Amino acid sequence: MTAIRYELHFLLLSIAACAYVVLGGILAANPLLLYGLMGAFHATTIVASLREQGLDNSWKAVFFIALAGVWSIATYFLAMMVDVGFWPVYPKLTSLQGSFVLVFIFLVGSAIGSSGYWLMVRLFWVKSLRLADWFRTVALCLAATFSACMMFGGGIHFDLDNFKTDLPWTITWWFAFSLSLYWSETRKAARTRLQSIESAS
Repeated sequence: MTAIRYELHFLLLSIAACAYVVLGGILAANPLLLYGLMGAFHATTIVASLREQGLDNSWKAVFFIALAGVWSIATYFLAMMVDVGFWPVYPKLTSLQGSFVLVFIFLVGSAIGSSGYWLMVRLFWVKSLRLADWFRTVALCLAATFSACMMFGGGIHFDLDNFKTDLPWTITWWFAFSLSLYWSETRKAARTRLQSIESAS
């Protein structure tokens, strides 16, 4: 049995994505608040779809949601630090290479964000996650981020002016992260059932 009820989780995540689209337009001038909501919204959908609910988990749920929001903001600053690190290199790059540097910064932010958040999910709720599951999560989140950059940022000629909002890659990142959890948990649940059948026979 999985720790998260994924039918409910993906329904709530779809609702959260719609809410985030609306709030994204309202809070576009306040990126820190928007990034905080980015983490808190996804964390709330996980908490609300946990199989084990109760007062004992209430404080953990509140702390988890708050921590996810803080980590989302921290990821923004960490990605900016990578950007600063590339400043001396920018003048030496052609426009096409420069486009890939910008995409690389987005990918670094995606990897940092997914790694830290995955660790939170494992520590708080899904203890069965293993190192291979972390690799899967990061890989799917990187693929989602790269796809969003290519589709909404101008393709190989990536330009931040074309990428006027973070909504596309936020929402694709959300679903990629959740899909990785679903993949990890359902594979383990299926393996456990198979072992139970084999041991009983």
